[in-house]
Amino acid sequence: EGLQAYCALLNDHPELRMTFFVLRSAAAWRKVAPDLKPFIETGRVQIGNHSSTHPNLQHMPNKLIQKELLDCHHFIQDVFGVNELPIFRPPYGAIDDRVVKAAADVGFTYPILWNGTFASGSGVKPGTVAKNVKKWMKDGRIMLDHANSMATPGVFKYVLKRLDQLQLTTVTILDAYPHLGLMNQ
Repeated sequence: EGLQAYCALLNDHPELRMTFFVLRSAAAWRKVAPDLKPFIETGRVQIGNHSSTHPNLQHMPNKLIQKELLDCHHFIQDVFGVNELPIFRPPYGAIDDRVVKAAADVGFTYPILWNGTFASGSGVKPGTVAKNVKKWMKDGRIMLDHANSMATPGVFKYVLKRLDQLQLTTVTILDAYPHLGLMNQ
């Protein structure tokens, strides 16, 4: 339901650009793939790797870290037809030097973290998202949102208003860091 709402937002607002970090074990990704593919093909949506089953990578041996990322990588290639390397977003933001090295050894050389959050997700009320938009949304911030709930779509008019007030535009990770595109060719 949440991912479908994001597709509707993208349809209704051609100025929007987003990066989605895919969790292979979430069935919604396969369902929404046909709707997301046109946005991916035009560059308005970028796909990144969020792991296969959402474990804390710091609690795993190197081989299992790599398996988590590679299983999701193969899923992304099969379902979306793209190569998301070299970016990944570690679940929970749980990362250290060992995780970075294990991921880099299989091609994931750019962990993406965030410095602002909508604090959305299951059970979160739209009002909480609106408060966090006001608190965290600023120029140059990577905003974290979870597309598995309706909290953000429920206040998306406010999000757009805030973007306009701050004279901000949305971008993909590749828009912000264009050198990464050269790495996955």
